[in-house]
Amino acid sequence: MKPKEPNNQSFFLAGDCADRAYLNVRDNPTHNNPFLNLIEVKAFVESLWTRYKKLNVADRNFLQEAKKHFHSRFWEMYLAVTLSEHAFELKKDRPEVPEFYFLYNGRKIWVEAVTPGPGEKEEDRVPELRFDEVNEIDPERIILRFTNSLVDKRNKYNKALQKNIIAPDDGYLLAINSAGIPSS
Repeated sequence: MKPKEPNNQSFFLAGDCADRAYLNVRDNPTHNNPFLNLIEVKAFVESLWTRYKKLNVADRNFLQEAKKHFHSRFWEMYLAVTLSEHAFELKKDRPEVPEFYFLYNGRKIWVEAVTPGPGEKEEDRVPELRFDEVNEIDPERIILRFTNSLVDKRNKYNKALQKNIIAPDDGYLLAINSAGIPSS
């Protein structure tokens, strides 16, 4: 049984959402950003979504989760579409497994896409950069965010091994995107 996302025409859903990046791309594509052309970004995201949903590997709540975790869901889409366009046939057989897998020389390779965030607790959180100010960057906090993600994914991997979801001889690709950590 493959989990299916409703066949929405658009990646971006109307309504409130918690993720600033999602809001900026969805609602302010004409905003004058010196670093990004948000009209092009929005078009690219929609293009990825069109290709990604055809792969049938998205979780049922993928679009709703994107409203909370835009960078994470974008990374998952980007990774899946890129692998697919390089002739890897992606599969997903149940929701509690990593994002998807593909076969390579007869071996299952599980893919886990992760985009660590800035952190929850103030003492560990990587602060946002402020424009027009000198910002101090704390490499220890950045390293902590990556380390925390690695530990979390290792624990999920071990649980999947214990449940026989992932076999000991399966490959496991952990693809990390730093977009969610300021200054990284």
